[in-house]
Parts: sequence; structure tokens; C-alpha cells
Amino acid sequence: MGCFGGCLGRIFALAILVMLIWAAWRFGPEVAERLPHRPLQEEGHSPEVLDALGREVWADLSAWVTAHGGVDPFLMGGMEAEALFHHRAEVLLPPSLSAPRMEVEGGEVRASVRVARSLLPAVPELDRIQDVLPDSVTVAVRGGILTDRDGQGVFLIRRLDVAGVPVPRRFHDPILSALNLERGPDLPEGSVVFPLPAGVESLHASGGFLILRREP
Repeated sequence: MGCFGGCLGRIFALAILVMLIWAAWRFGPEVAERLPHRPLQEEGHSPEVLDALGREVWADLSAWVTAHGGVDPFLMGGMEAEALFHHRAEVLLPPSLSAPRMEVEGGEVRASVRVARSLLPAVPELDRIQDVLPDSVTVAVRGGILTDRDGQGVFLIRRLDVAGVPVPRRFHDPILSALNLERGPDLPEGSVVFPLPAGVESLHASGGFLILRREP
């Protein structure tokens, strides 16, 4: 009996959290911006480790694309996805962005880069801390990944933080433009497009994996 109230309370709190997360994905970024945000881990893998693993993943992916027969997808866990992101950063990101990071969890992708503060447009939420910001800051995003009808990868951004401060949705596109990230003309606000590897037909996130499928 002594545990009943506490256990029931924990179950109720968990149910509320699940409902909030569902609402964030059902009703869009306005709700997602209000949810607690777990940033990427500060202590990431070393560039040397990411470089080595990224080359290995890219070689495996290239071999999978050219293999004949079979319809099995190519799966990448979080560390493999980050390593490939790091390895292909020169293709995927403008040169003004550095220190790319990525995590995949619960069907959501979280990514971050470092950028010179001077490149960012004015955002009222950052005005009060301008004097303490370093010359370069971290821009972190989270959201979903899918493939559009033109065969491009699309990152649908649901939350964007600058130096750990959530930025309202109305500033997402100005910041993405300032970072020289490409937006599709017919896509929702806060969308970034990127090229898929040759021979890859689709890409999406599920659970803790990025899942790629070949062209038929």
C-alpha cells in the first residue's frame, strides 16, 4: 500500500510525458519548442576516431549501393551516422560551419555545428547575452529526416538553439539562410535539403538508426 501512491504518480507522470512528446510531433514546432531539450553530449568522439570510422562507413555504403540483388536496407547507428556526417561534411556543409555533430535517437536527429557569431542575424532572445557570447557559437537543431519527391534528403527542423538558447520559429529561416544551408522552394519553413549518395533512393530515421534504401 505504501508504494501505491508513488508508483501511480510515476506512471501518471510518464503518461503525461508521452502525450507531450506525441503532441510535439503531431502539432509541430510550436509545441516542440516548449519541451525540455537534451543537448548533444559535450564529450564527443575524437576527430581521428570519426575520420577513421567515417571512411569505413562510406566504403561499406558504397559497396552496398553497387551490390547486385537483395532489398535489405543499409542501417547506421548513432556513432556511424555521426562519423559519416563528419567524413562528408565538406560535401554537406558550407565551409563556414565547423565541428559537425550528430545523434539519432527515438526517430529524431539532433545535429550541431560551430559558426562565427558575426554571421548570425539579430535575434532578440540573444540580445541579453551578446556581451558574454564567444566569437563562435554552437547552432544546434533537432527534427526529422525524410526524402522528397526529387530524391533529395530533407531535414525538417522542429527546434533550433543558438548557444543553448531556443530560437523562435520565425527566426529559423533567417538563420538557415545566414548559414548558407539550402532550402527547397516547395518545402515547409525550417527545412534544409541535402544530396543523398548516388544510388540511394530514400533516407529516414527510425529508433536509433538512419535507414537508407537503394534505387531499384
